[in-house]
Formats: sequence, structure tokens, C-alpha cells
Amino acid sequence: MTWQLFSSDLPFLNEITVFQVKTKGEVALSYAPLGTASFALISMIITIYIAAKARKISSEQKRIAQDKLDLDLLDKRYNVVRSYIDFFKYLVNCPQDKDDIITQKIKFEQNYLYFDIFFPEKYKNLFVDSREILRVLAKHRVDAIGNQYYNSDHFDELENSISKTYNYLTEMRILLKEYSPNFIRYPPTSSPASLDKPQPTAPAVDQSPPTP
Repeated sequence: MTWQLFSSDLPFLNEITVFQVKTKGEVALSYAPLGTASFALISMIITIYIAAKARKISSEQKRIAQDKLDLDLLDKRYNVVRSYIDFFKYLVNCPQDKDDIITQKIKFEQNYLYFDIFFPEKYKNLFVDSREILRVLAKHRVDAIGNQYYNSDHFDELENSISKTYNYLTEMRILLKEYSPNFIRYPPTSSPASLDKPQPTAPAVDQSPPTP
């Protein structure tokens, strides 16, 4: 900014011009609004970035926690189904000790009680009916010990019990797979460069010494 001094009485003042020069501090102060706006913009970008990272970490932690819960539930459900399978295999192998049959039956009944906790109500009939058939099968095994004259009716009933139990156990296996966590049901696909795929090799080079 400039000022020019003027007076009709003093003509020489027309030749004098006064200049106002800003100091460095005043110059810097003039840019203060721009700096403030830039700083606010950078702060906002950093805040958004941190928030996005925090949200991603939180989402990953929730997924891991859910996977762990699903895996724990699968373990509990597997133990219930496994108790049916183990007791069925035991009875099919024709045990000859009545006390041992009773012991295995008690062990099975203890695990059976948990089906009502880890499986929905709509599958109750599957587990209850399977238990009743296994009880019948266990009774057949006890009655057959030392009985050499088991009639055909008993064998037909025994065969029918085994067939029904096998069908029920097949349904339980399918049910167990249905309630498996997604990372077990749908494992990651293998990479295109599978280790099982033969890789191309360089042609063989004859390194035998030259013949004279």
C-alpha cells in the first residue's frame, strides 16, 4: 500500500510517496486461514483412516470370536453324535459281557442328555427315536448272551433295529455337517499352482564324457 502526500501550498509534497512494507510476521499471518484449513483437512483424513482401520479390526475380531464359538459348538455336537456312533459300533460287534454292555449303555445315556442343549427342538425325534432303537439293540445283545436258540423272529427284529439305527446315524452325520462353521464347510480353494500338479522341467542334458 502507498500514500502520496499532496498540498496546494506545498507543491514539493507531490513528489513524495510513502510506502507501507509488511513485516514477515504480517505476511505469514495472512496465510494463516489457508494453513488452518489445510491442517483441518489433513486431520479429517487421518481421523477417517484411523476409524476405517479400527472398524476393520473390530469386524475381524468379531468374526474370529464367532468362528471360535461355532467351532466350540461343533465340538459339543460332534460328541453327542459320536456317542451314538460308538455305542452302535459296540453293539454290532456282538459284545459278550452283560456288565460291560450296561456300562457302555450308561455312558451313552449320559452323552445323550446333551442333544437337547446343542441341537434345535425340531430334531428331537431323531435323537429320541435313535436312542430307543439302540436300547432295543442293547437288550437283544444281552438276551443273546448264552442263548444258543435265538429264533428267527429275534434275528429279524435285530436286523431291523440295526438297519434303522444306521439310517438315523446317516441323518445325524448330515445334520452335523449342516451345523458346521462356514470355514469348515467351505474351505479356501487351492491356488492354481497346486503342488500336486506336475511342473514342467527342462530337457535332460547328456553330461557323459565324449567318446574318443
